[in-house]
Amino acid sequence: MKVTKKQKELQAKILDTLYVRGPISRIDIAHQTGITPATVSSITSHFIKDKLVEEVGEDSSDKGSGRKKILLDIKKNHQYFVGVELSEKFISFCLTDNKAILLEQEVLDLDIHADTDTFTTKNIATLIKSFIKKFEELNISAVGVALPGHHSIKDHQLLTNNPIWKDIDLNDLREIVGIPMYFENNVKSMLIYKRVFGESSIDENLILHHISRGIFCAYMYEGELYAQDNRLVGEVGHTTIQVDGELCECGNRGCLQTFSSETWLVKKAQYIFEQMDETYLKKIVSDPSDITFHTLLTAYKLGDPTIILLLQNAIKAIATNIINLSMIIDAQTIFVHGNIYNEPSLVQLLEEIIMQRKPLFSHENKPKIKVIPYRTINGALGACALCVSETYMKA
Repeated sequence: MKVTKKQKELQAKILDTLYVRGPISRIDIAHQTGITPATVSSITSHFIKDKLVEEVGEDSSDKGSGRKKILLDIKKNHQYFVGVELSEKFISFCLTDNKAILLEQEVLDLDIHADTDTFTTKNIATLIKSFIKKFEELNISAVGVALPGHHSIKDHQLLTNNPIWKDIDLNDLREIVGIPMYFENNVKSMLIYKRVFGESSIDENLILHHISRGIFCAYMYEGELYAQDNRLVGEVGHTTIQVDGELCECGNRGCLQTFSSETWLVKKAQYIFEQMDETYLKKIVSDPSDITFHTLLTAYKLGDPTIILLLQNAIKAIATNIINLSMIIDAQTIFVHGNIYNEPSLVQLLEEIIMQRKPLFSHENKPKIKVIPYRTINGALGACALCVSETYMKA
């Protein structure tokens, strides 16, 4: 039966509500969406027949007399998706079903200097197809790719100032792989995951503040990624922390990145290695070029006072940035993500600085700060969530 554009819109709206707020009853779906109860009942009956939705029991919170509301939820194993994250440090793959249940994962560690042939469209396509081939019996429905930069929606190009990705053409990648593909910035992909598959059954406004090579944040406002056509939005790494600070690669001084990004922290640690005789860095590596961010965390745990100060100052700058964001952007929850949060004492410092900020108004509600434990497959899981969103929740 042919489905009209209006029917597709109603189906997408109902599935969006089921994913974000489910388990939920038919009448509550109607209240949340403004769709008539009869239409909700008709559409969800179709989903149940298609084994996409299932009844999962009575609503125990319903204390009224009479017939209890029956809850509906998304049914697992309806379709299967592959997620991929492209990073200069690794390429990660994961296989999930339509409820983001992780079925398989794989991470290919990279050396940006030794693996230069990896960063081509043809090779990336070969790696993706090789991973998909392992699960031919599942008939993979789509592939999501979490990108290390911006995604030009108009022409499906990867936009980044990192030269290693200059030979990646997303249109050619889609053509070679040969099944539906969706592309999005890696941080935005992870934020889609938190909205669709997060712990909350309330559709909150969310921020995801991510630290890696650079610093970027994504904003989810009323269920939609904010300012998709403006590539400057989210580039918080280039907001000014100190007007007369160090010269950033963007040409301005005192950017947050120069205080807190992994790239700059490693660069400063290399300088410390070369200039200071007493540093634990020299007990961990023999050459400054071998210093990684993991090296810094190891020196921090060993009690190196210079590295402790370096990372604490990085956290203070991040906390300042997050406080400023919370005064500009309406968000109920701010997620933070990055290797730096693998150190509990640095997380504690971040939380203390943010909580110590005095409210301007007596009724001011501070956003919740939540750490996303760092895993190399987080972006790939976000890419699977992107597939789910595009497949079920878009008209």
